[in-house]
Amino acid sequence: MRPATSVASWQRMAMLAWIAASGFGATPAFAQQLYWLDTNFAAPALHRANADGSQPTAIALFSGSLPEALALDPATGRLYWCEARFAGARIMSAPVTLATTTPVLSGLSSLRGLAVRPGASLFWTSSNLASGSAIDSLPLAGGPAHAILGLGAGANPRALVLDEAAGKFYYADFDQDAIMGANLDGSGAGVVVSTGAGSGPYGLVFDTAARRLYWTEFTTGRLRRFDLIARAPVTVFSGLTNPTYVALDAVGQRLYWIDAGVGGQRIRSGSTAGGAITNLTLPVSTYGGIVFAPLGTVDAPPVAPALDAGLRPVRPNPVAGAATIEYVLPRDARAHVTVLDVQGRVVATLANGVESAGAHRVTWSAAGAPARPPAGLYFVALETPGRRWVQRMILTH
Repeated sequence: MRPATSVASWQRMAMLAWIAASGFGATPAFAQQLYWLDTNFAAPALHRANADGSQPTAIALFSGSLPEALALDPATGRLYWCEARFAGARIMSAPVTLATTTPVLSGLSSLRGLAVRPGASLFWTSSNLASGSAIDSLPLAGGPAHAILGLGAGANPRALVLDEAAGKFYYADFDQDAIMGANLDGSGAGVVVSTGAGSGPYGLVFDTAARRLYWTEFTTGRLRRFDLIARAPVTVFSGLTNPTYVALDAVGQRLYWIDAGVGGQRIRSGSTAGGAITNLTLPVSTYGGIVFAPLGTVDAPPVAPALDAGLRPVRPNPVAGAATIEYVLPRDARAHVTVLDVQGRVVATLANGVESAGAHRVTWSAAGAPARPPAGLYFVALETPGRRWVQRMILTH
């Protein structure tokens, strides 16, 4: 028997077809995808392919720019990356369609790590060993960059990740052989886990739901993890050759990274539990940042003006606790607001009745659901007579 909360198969197909063809002025990429940078000095490039290695494509980047760390903003469907060149380094952006590249900030130096607070701000590390390393931030809505944490000449920070649930960031320090951490305002800085003398921690990724850090060790050739709850480091893979940046499929519990094994640089993949390693047949000539894009990542358009009718972006996004969902009705009308999974099944009904014209707000918490849904991508849908709006929502635990 079909569960009472599910919609009919034809309704699910219609909803997914509508999402694919409608709204937002863009086409969702429903395949899980990998994005990676090739830092090749003469011919750098930003690549994309399905997670199984099929349908690769790329765009060329500025020669000599040394693009390194790569990050994805799930709230807007945009990619951001930074350049490691000593002078004139930039932070750049592109839609997930790779249609265009846009400078975000210039005049920087030796950028090595980059992370996004979805829809809000960028954080990055700079490893200028002459003037001193640092971690800085930039609001995406506009405004000047500002310093978060000065690290001094003895530090060599590489990859950076955010832990919004705890209000912290973590970064790999190549020279201090440690995963370091601090509050988002830069206070409370210190060692999270020592990686061992001469290990050279480089890439770093954070599993928000499991509260685990994964990192690569360039010198010792290991990929390891640290459970922030159990406080125990574990080696997931060893025998690698100069692994650099690493990405995580949090739902499928799979890791992706670049290393310089037999035959040159390659993208490799393996389970977060360890075991067999898969070598993906994808073009890469040297190291660079890599990110995993889950189902449904799209190139989102600018947010509509506040007075326009429709459904507003979910706040916060990703959602760890309660989500705020706002919508505006141009006239008195029946409003049907639902949370859907990626297969179009109804997870929760938030409103279903005649409502007055104007702004409305509802909240939803996965923790309060009868059957707590797993972390991943969801859609919030608003339906009124003759109209539909959909917004994406990333659920974490």
